[in-house]
Amino acid sequence: MTLGLTVGGPARAETLVVAGVPLELSAPPGFCRLSPESPAEAGLINWLARAEVDSLRPVLAFADCQELEDWRAGHRQAMATLGQIGGRVVTGEVQRVDSPPLFFRDLRGQLPRRSATEAVTRPGEDALLIEGAGFVVHGGLVDRDRYPTLHVGATTVIGGAVVEISLYLPGGPGGSGNAGRLSDGAGRLAQGAAEMLAVNDIFDEAEKPANYNQAGSLNQLTAVIAGLGLISLLGIRSLWLLLRAPRRQA
Repeated sequence: MTLGLTVGGPARAETLVVAGVPLELSAPPGFCRLSPESPAEAGLINWLARAEVDSLRPVLAFADCQELEDWRAGHRQAMATLGQIGGRVVTGEVQRVDSPPLFFRDLRGQLPRRSATEAVTRPGEDALLIEGAGFVVHGGLVDRDRYPTLHVGATTVIGGAVVEISLYLPGGPGGSGNAGRLSDGAGRLAQGAAEMLAVNDIFDEAEKPANYNQAGSLNQLTAVIAGLGLISLLGIRSLWLLLRAPRRQA
């Protein structure tokens, strides 16, 4: 599938397999998928995979759309904003959960709640930045070198598999603008996670047998949509993505 490079344009969901489960996944808003068919982009994909080999089983890598467009056109020498989506790995296997509420309760207990401003002052510590309906966004300053790096992750559960969106952002020298960059990245990942939940929920509804208990199922969909309403960034873009997402192939 070809993804357009319009800056900030919606990425269309596509069916990718995580832990044996076919899921509808797409890059977060403002990001475009890296192509494994391009040797240069395949190198970036491999670099990302190696960076998180013990914590993530990637199925899709992405970059900032504007950076990628400039890089492909030869207008920049390196990529600064990169990320990937995949299954969260625990003890060598993609983590699966039977009770998402219990999983998120435990995950929230492991992450200190901090604002972006507080998080960037504590290098190496992952902080809880945003809570949503069925996902959490966490992150912070990875290191404090001359060119510091920020990392943001959005963790959700889809089809029983724990799915992680991981994003690396360039930090500002001397810490300038780091809180704003971290906050912006967290918001974009929150939007991406919420949209993926909604897309997968809609496909699950379409695939239910005729005698399925629709009342309980619709309550779950309503809960997801209610969660989307908590994120002001979604607007009309979510509806656009939902309507244009391609159907799964049998």
